[in-house]
Amino acid sequence: MKFLHKPFLTVLLITIFAGTAWAGPVKFKLSTLGMEGSAQMDAFHSAEKEIKEKTGGAVTFKIYPGGAMGTGETLFRKMKFKQLDGGSFTAGEASQYCPDLRVPSLAFLFDNFNQVDYVLPILAKDFAKTLESKGYILLALVETGFSYLMSTEPIRNVSDLQARSVWLPSDDWVGQLEFKQFGVTPKPMSLSQATTGLMTGMLDTVEGPFIAAVGLQWMTKVKYVLDVPLLYTYSVILLSKKSFDKISPEHQAIVKETFAKHFQKDLLDKARKDNAEAREALITKGIEFIQSNQEDMKTFADRMEVAKKEIEAKGVFTPGIIAKVENMIKTYASKTP
Repeated sequence: MKFLHKPFLTVLLITIFAGTAWAGPVKFKLSTLGMEGSAQMDAFHSAEKEIKEKTGGAVTFKIYPGGAMGTGETLFRKMKFKQLDGGSFTAGEASQYCPDLRVPSLAFLFDNFNQVDYVLPILAKDFAKTLESKGYILLALVETGFSYLMSTEPIRNVSDLQARSVWLPSDDWVGQLEFKQFGVTPKPMSLSQATTGLMTGMLDTVEGPFIAAVGLQWMTKVKYVLDVPLLYTYSVILLSKKSFDKISPEHQAIVKETFAKHFQKDLLDKARKDNAEAREALITKGIEFIQSNQEDMKTFADRMEVAKKEIEAKGVFTPGIIAKVENMIKTYASKTP
């Protein structure tokens, strides 16, 4: 490099290594549906405080609560135009960038939390890779809990379900195919519309975790719960990769580890405790929990096998992933005394 003049060499070196020079203090702007005072917002505040301390103030967060910045596609659009750096999304909302996010929420896939705790961390690694390839960093999976069918009239079997007016989230194409196999045409609506529909009698059956039944006041209308976990529900916290790349690898590791600690352990424990307490509140309210017999459950399971084949035939999920998850659940069962 003798032919290079010293000033030119200096400029060249600065140009080459500019990409590895980390920016000064970075503030990430995130949006969530969680309200101030909620367990989720407490987790956000705890995480941002710890990250600020561990990075010496180099990485901070501004959290917009209560859906103030919108939800779903609105948030993705604001991230694209750099008005936001990230936020919380339902698995369904984020599935446009990682379709497999819907797999853990297939009906009658998991029977209990032990199975979830064994399978989900394995799947999360693949989710994170796919999302990163699409420009998003997966900071945490946030459990909502198991959804149950709640109704104004008892549901014990497929015939009872067919007679009901059932709500389904408007973007849930998987649920549409599943209910079709049960001979049910659900009514796709947003969550707020579903609550209104239940209160006005437009709907008589909703599905969700027990904390939703209490928080949304469904418990004032429903009288029965089919006491079988219908499906597992969760959300994700995503951060734009372009934003994430503004901080050093050391600080990136701190952010990931801190979010995992506060959302995938502390908040998970709290969510399960809250759902258990909400279940007791429904029982105290006088809502009847219906135990389905083995014959009825076999009918549900048989119909779901047909639905799985239809879902796989769509070619949206990674080929073989449903069988992979089912095999993991069997492996867990074989290891459990």
